[in-house]
Amino acid sequence: MVTMNNWAGRARNMPSTREIYSIFARNLRALVEGRGSVSDQCRALGVNRTQFNRYLSGQASPRPEVLHRICAYFGTDARILLQPLEELIPGAQDGGHPLALTALARFLDHGLEVLEVRQPPTPGIHRYWQRSSVTKSWANSYTVRVFQQDGATLFRAIEDRGRDGEPDQPGRKHRDVRGWFMDQDDGLVMQAFQSHGRRISFGFLNFPPMSDNLIYPGVVMVSRPATRQVTRLENCALELLPQGEELRPSLRARGGCKVNRLPDTLASMLSGKIG
Repeated sequence: MVTMNNWAGRARNMPSTREIYSIFARNLRALVEGRGSVSDQCRALGVNRTQFNRYLSGQASPRPEVLHRICAYFGTDARILLQPLEELIPGAQDGGHPLALTALARFLDHGLEVLEVRQPPTPGIHRYWQRSSVTKSWANSYTVRVFQQDGATLFRAIEDRGRDGEPDQPGRKHRDVRGWFMDQDDGLVMQAFQSHGRRISFGFLNFPPMSDNLIYPGVVMVSRPATRQVTRLENCALELLPQGEELRPSLRARGGCKVNRLPDTLASMLSGKIG
């Protein structure tokens, strides 16, 4: 049963009208920042710019129907009236785009659980091989560091020399690729993003066919149109390199090479028919 003392305690903890306006204004400014012009956002929301400025300055609070449109537009909920954004969404104060991620996580429901990989690749240095989409007799390679962070299995890769069988051009920057692994019932998804462009790749890796074989074979699709000269679906493989002192010779020898010069197991994985 709720007593008068309970109600009195709740009333003392409730923010005042001025505090509500102030909290909402600060949250709204954080949401608006970095999303283009305020005028464009007002038009998208169907809110008068003058009235919107009053929300931003803490002079007013929106009506329920307007609040609903604001929450839907920014992918948040009505708690932004009463609670600072950084308490609602960890990392919001860091200047990233947490609300978009929160909206995605909410939409996917439990879909983000696939980031908890049950059988992740061994942390350490790997080599990623991918059949060249330009020179079919060639395999491009990347040096990859796999690591764990905040419960996810992540990687960072640097493109090795000898891409598509061509000699490196002076001053050419090698691609920096970053991404993560996702759990599947019969393998892993390797999602990669090139920080200097808009290209992504989506690879499916099978578990190693034998327990003592630390090579994950698979296929990868790159987000680009297919043409007569360039395909977008290729064979690939992720290979764990020797660690410790034995790693140095492998790093010195890094670089792409002809498929038929690879060890038989790797050559077979990169030569298989893609169904």
